[in-house]
Formats: sequence, structure tokens, C-alpha cells
Amino acid sequence: MIRAALFAVCLLAGAGVSATPFLACVTVEDERIVFRASRSGGSDIYVMRPDGSEQLPVLESNATLEWTPALSPDGKKIAFARTTRRRNPHSDIYVMGSDGSNVTRLTDHPSEEGFPAWSPDGLRIAFQAGRVGLPDPPWPKDSAARIHVIDADGSNRARLTGNDAGETTPHWSPDGERVLFASDLGGNWDIYVIGADGTDQVRLTDHPGDDIMPIWSPDGTRIAFVSDRGGALDVFVMALNGGDPERLTEDSGIWELSGMAWSPDGRSIAFGATRDRASELFVVSVSDGTETRLTTEPGVDTSPSWGPPSWRQAPGP
Repeated sequence: MIRAALFAVCLLAGAGVSATPFLACVTVEDERIVFRASRSGGSDIYVMRPDGSEQLPVLESNATLEWTPALSPDGKKIAFARTTRRRNPHSDIYVMGSDGSNVTRLTDHPSEEGFPAWSPDGLRIAFQAGRVGLPDPPWPKDSAARIHVIDADGSNRARLTGNDAGETTPHWSPDGERVLFASDLGGNWDIYVIGADGTDQVRLTDHPGDDIMPIWSPDGTRIAFVSDRGGALDVFVMALNGGDPERLTEDSGIWELSGMAWSPDGRSIAFGATRDRASELFVVSVSDGTETRLTTEPGVDTSPSWGPPSWRQAPGP
């Protein structure tokens, strides 16, 4: 048996960012879920085991707001959106090491940018760039947003699509050849797919309700998305080759910035939801709809990104 690689998660002192000296470091194995947490007045990035245990901050800051973290395919990096409060309300895409080190700004553009998504080879990042001047990052249903792609070092920014419509929440196919996204091109929000070279756009759903936040299953055969076609925002799964979508949750409490992520084995989907006045993370079984609550801390937990089954060694303090 090949031993799982180790991943070091280091706690940061106080509420500083990566420049703050590390206080302590714990070594963990196997899969991890990275997520956005707002628990102490800020908006931080945390990591935990898939069962909800060992919740640890990766990046903490009281000066900025961090949103929609996304793990790189090899687990070495996290891309995320950052909003500088008050002085500069627009958001940009950043990347850092999985231990919170080496925070680097990738975009510097006068728009609301968020929801970064890594290509499977880790060489490119797709994201949505929306309207200017909002106090927070773009919401998924942003009619002024468009899908863009950049290299992982921040170079070669380009718009992926040519539609005159809202486009949000991109997600790469496992083979890296296509990109899912939601668009209001047809008058309401539906799921579309386009080639990674910007060609061959295809509409996948056509429903009077809103279908948003699509994500590809790890084996590339299914697509999960959020829809209000049942009367409330819930998680649905459909086969790539057609057929009626299957509803996994009932009155889930999902709101538009909650986010979703498939487990690496394709058996479960993590999602954020607000229930009983608490915004927490849950996981639902794809096979039978059984749900498990992952977080219970006061605050708001959203935007899960489920890491690979084998993490790489991250630098220590």
C-alpha cells in the first residue's frame, strides 16, 4: 500500500495573514475540506477532515474578506477571492499555499471577481468577473458577470465566452476539455458547457426555474447543481448523457453563496446551508440522500472545496 502523503496545517498567530509567524503546526493525512468561515467578525479560510473534525484556520485576517476557496488538484495551493473592505470594495483572485503561506494576488481589475476553479492540470484558473462597485464579491446570479480564464501565475487573462448574458460559477471537466457554468442567456438561469478553447457551447438544462452552481463529478459522468425548480434551492444531480435530474435534498436551506463540492470518490456532495438560523456545512449521500452536518460553530460556514485523497507535504514554520 502506498502511504498517503502528509499535509501540514499551521495555525497563524492572532488575526494576521501569512506574514504573521506560525505558532503551531499539526500534521494530517488523507482528504480535507477547505471552506470559508465567518466566526469572529472576519471572513477566513479553514480546513477540516471530511467528517467535520479537526477544524483549523489556514488564513485569518480582520483587514480583508476571503471568499470561495478552491483547492488545486494536487492539494498544494488554494485559490480564493479577496475583498479589501471600505477603501477598495472590489474583489480579486488570489492564490496561496495550502498551509496559508505565500499569498499572491493574481488579478488586479476594477470588477467583482470570484469563484475561482482550477483546471485538472493545475495550470489555469477559471473565474467569474462581475459588476463594479458592490460591497461584497459577486453573487452567483450576477447578470453582469462573465467567465474568464487566466494562467495559474496570473498571466494571459482572457474571456472564455462571447455571450451577451450573465455567466457565473465555472467548473472544469475532469479531462480539462470543457467548462461548466450557469448563464441567463435564455432568459432564466440554466446550465451550459463550453470547450476550454471557447468553442462548442451547449445548453444542458432548460427549465423555468433557476439552475445555478454546476459542478462536475470526479468521473465526469454526472453534474450536480443547485435549482429552485422544486420550490426552494436544493441540490440536484443529472447524468451527463441526459435524463431527468434527481433531487437530493428537500428544502435544504441553501443560499446562493453557499457553494458545493463533490467528494473525490464521487459518493457524496458537501454544501453550505442555513437552517435554524445557523449557516453550516453539510454532506449528502448521492446514493440515498442521507445528510450529515459537518460544522456546528457559531458564525457562517460556506463554500466547501473537497481535497484530493493524497495531500502533498506543505512547508512547516
